[in-house]
Amino acid sequence: MSTPIKITTPGVYLQATTSPGDRVALPDRGAGAQILVYNDSAALAFVAFGDGAVTASGGTLAPDIPVPPGALLTLTRPPVATHVSAVTNASIADLYFAAGEGN
Repeated sequence: MSTPIKITTPGVYLQATTSPGDRVALPDRGAGAQILVYNDSAALAFVAFGDGAVTASGGTLAPDIPVPPGALLTLTRPPVATHVSAVTNASIADLYFAAGEGN
């Protein structure tokens, strides 16, 4: 049975650009293993989870997780992830992340 995600923390914002170094810290692990991602832009974005040095990759060779324009995704945060990085192939993307439990 599917349980709607229950958000347990304030969200974080990341403006992704074509620079692969755009990243932000995620809420504490105690906030939940699920991350709700919303792309409030017209640009396709790619996200990657990791430590403070994580760098997302776009393009077609070995892209990270694609987040289409206007999409709302629920992703499971890797156990060691403290940060999220995002990049676009062109333009900018306004991304919002919130942590919680559910699916």
